[in-house]
Amino acid sequence: MNALEEFHNKLDSVPLDVTNQHDIIKELQRVNEILNKEGLTEILKKSELERQCFALRVSFDQDSETGKVKGVTGQMSGRVKNEEGEKVPIVWPDITQFTENDFKYIEERYKSTKNLYAKTHFGLILYFQNSTVFSRHNDFKKQLGGDLFELAKSYKDKTLSSEKNKRYIIHLYQAIKAALQIGIRSKFHDLKNNIASWLIELHNGWDLDRDDALRILLDVTQLFVDNYKYVKNEIIPENILKQNLVGVETQAKKYKWGAIYILNSSSVLDQKAGLEYFNYKKRKAELYEQLAKEAEGTPRQLAAIGFVEDALRLYRELKDEENIERLAKWYQEIRGTGNFGTVQQELDQDHVKAVAENINKEIEAKSPQEILQTLSISQMFSSLEVIEKSSEESFSQNGSLRFFGNSVVDKFGNTIAKYTTEEERKLFSFWQTYGFHYQIGVQWLTYYFIQAYKNDKINFDATIEFLSNSWLSAPISRNYNGILRNIKPVEILIPPIRLLFNELEAWSKDKDYEFNAVVLNDSLTLKVEALLRYMCEHLGIPTFKPKDKGIVMEKNIDDILADIKDEPESPTGFSEDDRLFIKFVLSEKVGQNLRNKVAHGLLDIHDYDFDKIIVVFTIILRFVKYRFVEEESNNDDTNN
Repeated sequence: MNALEEFHNKLDSVPLDVTNQHDIIKELQRVNEILNKEGLTEILKKSELERQCFALRVSFDQDSETGKVKGVTGQMSGRVKNEEGEKVPIVWPDITQFTENDFKYIEERYKSTKNLYAKTHFGLILYFQNSTVFSRHNDFKKQLGGDLFELAKSYKDKTLSSEKNKRYIIHLYQAIKAALQIGIRSKFHDLKNNIASWLIELHNGWDLDRDDALRILLDVTQLFVDNYKYVKNEIIPENILKQNLVGVETQAKKYKWGAIYILNSSSVLDQKAGLEYFNYKKRKAELYEQLAKEAEGTPRQLAAIGFVEDALRLYRELKDEENIERLAKWYQEIRGTGNFGTVQQELDQDHVKAVAENINKEIEAKSPQEILQTLSISQMFSSLEVIEKSSEESFSQNGSLRFFGNSVVDKFGNTIAKYTTEEERKLFSFWQTYGFHYQIGVQWLTYYFIQAYKNDKINFDATIEFLSNSWLSAPISRNYNGILRNIKPVEILIPPIRLLFNELEAWSKDKDYEFNAVVLNDSLTLKVEALLRYMCEHLGIPTFKPKDKGIVMEKNIDDILADIKDEPESPTGFSEDDRLFIKFVLSEKVGQNLRNKVAHGLLDIHDYDFDKIIVVFTIILRFVKYRFVEEESNNDDTNN
């Protein structure tokens, strides 16, 4: 028995499922290594094909842009350089490269495996690709629909078996959704009707006090909404809505947003059925009022204002004059009380004292160059690994992030970004988590800088020396309309950094001195983008892109940050920690978005905080750690 056969026996005997996907892929990689050592080339090809199959994504979800079913997609995508040096898209695994024999083997595995997760995964690949005679037959499709139905039932049982298994609720939804889609698309009425009946039983019989009740109510309602014309004869909408309203009141006691989400979903089903079963808007308005009362007078005052706005809007839609008048008065009272500045994270005072003492000792012991090195590393901020882990935990626990879109509103009340798909919601969660860690890090960074300056351990001369001992002082040759010029990036940094330390000196002598934060913030912020462009030149990355009618334009900062990302197919050596920190500070709408606010004149005088200047100053210091091959061959022109 070879290693692949042993894997198949294990897969069929051990209850592995979608939660073990990464373990399965890892195990197949180990099988590949064994088969390679034993020289079993043909079996190795099958093993690798299986590994790629398990790495593929299969889904009936629709693409938000095209509206088409996503079907089978690769797990990873990116761009690589072709022989002409052009970047071309690449996907892995690439289903388009699978051969006829590959699909025949997948068909063989669908028929032979006893593992329900593996069977349905192989089956969905065949279903979407429609690549063999067998996969085009209705007998196969009906069997696959039934297999998915059974898989959903098994996930329900696992969900109810233990608190630690509650994540199976997500996989239950995906499996039953796929089964229902097959029943509808292939007109398997018995399968479709049986699934609809099972969903009603699931929805109406679920314990509403369980933490996962919200997900059940929302998922089942959404399935009926999305497929109403196909299931309307199998369901009684009033019964679904009645249970949902019980769920609204249960959620309202512990998670008002959950109650609002159920009302939103129920309203759509009600409209589909043409019932006018309940006044959803009024109940939502009442919940927004409750949210506003909870947030009023707290650091979430801005949220309170928004909740009052939402309630007032709903009462206006209902033409409820009594409540309109009452809410209008409340809104007028609190509309000017919101603080649009950053929310500071509170820290334990004993911890603060201990960290401050350590910082003071470090500053006393270090030289100016060592202190600048510490600032360039910015160890006060959490690592990307820590933030990503924290974000994943937050996303899995926060229903509003998992199930519903989020938006970013500027200080004028304009919506400047929306996050609606699951991938976008995960990204929103990441940046939101990044912001929490950032707020704490900025406080320590600012303290460190001020203490270093007070102890005369950081000044203009030391800073320019630190910057000059790097590629920033190496000349870059440019041809401006036939005129050749040598430019050193450090030269554009000297004026604003000199101004920074001149201002610090004036402020230290006179506490009433008005610090020139506007000029410093604007100038230093835009210099970071300039340094990114200089770095792209060293890396051979174009900083411009063609536009219509032969016009060429400079790339914006997001284009540059995307191009400079270090990836296997296009290595740049640029730290992902640095890249995302710069993105958060300069261009991310969920973040500080500082570059765009500066460039478009969106900062008022009170928005120019000292900590923003220090953050951007340390971003500039981060560029020092990078080295380029050309420096090594041109040492006469550098200070390295």
